[in-house]
Amino acid sequence: MKKEDYGQVPRYLNQVKDEIERENSMIEEFVRQNHNIMEEDSRDRVEPMDEDERLALVDALKSKWDHVNAKYQKLCHNVVFDTLGKVRRKETFEKELTQLEKDIQLLEKGHVVISQKNDWY
Repeated sequence: MKKEDYGQVPRYLNQVKDEIERENSMIEEFVRQNHNIMEEDSRDRVEPMDEDERLALVDALKSKWDHVNAKYQKLCHNVVFDTLGKVRRKETFEKELTQLEKDIQLLEKGHVVISQKNDWY
């Protein structure tokens, strides 16, 4: 029993393989095009912050700092932190105050640039 096509790959499998290669190349081209478009968009999405907006934001952050600091001072008036909740609340206030101080310092430096990122890829 001898067959001419014994041990050879059937034609339909070669056709399927070619189709898969075409689809992969189309997908790669699509991804490459989208990547180029996103790079162009990310370069164009940088603009300076308006001075009035910056000053308003600094004022809002300072008032937020005052509010959080008042809560923190009321909590720290207690000398003994006997519960886990009090300790966590104190630590949370300290972290929030530190972050607000960093943000205020950053905005008070002057020139602020806003960068908008696109996450649709």
